[in-house]
Formats: sequence, structure tokens, C-alpha cells
Amino acid sequence: MGALGMAAAQGMQGVSQISTGFAQSRALRAQGDYQSRMLDLNSRIAMDRAEDAERRGELEVAKKYREASLLKGKQRVSMAAQGIDVGSGSALEIQEDTAALTEEDTTTIKANAYREAMGYKSQATDLRGQASLTRVASQFAARQSMLTGITQGASSF
Repeated sequence: MGALGMAAAQGMQGVSQISTGFAQSRALRAQGDYQSRMLDLNSRIAMDRAEDAERRGELEVAKKYREASLLKGKQRVSMAAQGIDVGSGSALEIQEDTAALTEEDTTTIKANAYREAMGYKSQATDLRGQASLTRVASQFAARQSMLTGITQGASSF
């Protein structure tokens, strides 16, 4: 193989290295785009779960108040049927205790729903951060791959 053939082979090798660098760059960018989209999607799912936890908490609180109201009504009917004055003394204390226990229960329900929702919101924030970092890292890796291919290809000439 003569000098011209050798130069042509080196030139082809250089073009091949540049082409490989560009292909790898596109693949790295596509991979990063996919991963960041999936992280963004998971972040939105986590936020949906947070909203669901909050809604379920509200529904549980409303249910607890309904149950307490029914209980209080049954207590009043039972005591009144026995001829007890429901507006004073022990009868009133029982109703007040029922109301206080209901408030404790609803406070617990609200706190649990809040903690669950905050866990999902924290997860969503973390996933959004990971998505951003993945985008930046894949762009950097893609540029690095392209530059490596260009450098290696140029050194063949």
C-alpha cells in the first residue's frame, strides 16, 4: 500500500472516529432525555399520590365527624329515654368527652395524612432534582463523547 493508500486509510479511520463520536453523543443524549422524562413522570405520580393522601385524610375526618355525631345522638336518645337531663351533669360530661375524643381522633387523622402527603411531596422534589441532574449529565457526556470523537478523528489526519 502506497503513501496515498495509507493516507486514505487514515482519513477513513478519522472520519469513522468522528462519526462514532457523533453517534455516541446522540445515543447519550437520547438516553439522558428518556431517563429525565421518566423521573419527571415519577415526580408527577408522587405529587398525585400526595394529593390523594390529602383527599383521603379529609374524607376520613368527615367520616369521623359523622360517626361522632351519630354516637352523640345515640347517647342523648339513650339518656333521655332513661329520664336523664342530657344538658347537665354526667350526661353532659359524656357528650363533652365524646367530642374531645373525636377532636383527638381527627387531629391524628389529619397529622397522618399530612405526613403521608409530605413524604410523597419530598419524593417528588427529589425526583425533579434527579431529572435535572440527569439532563445536565447526559448533555455533558454527549458533548464529551462528541469532542473525543472529533479529537481522535482529527489526530488521524
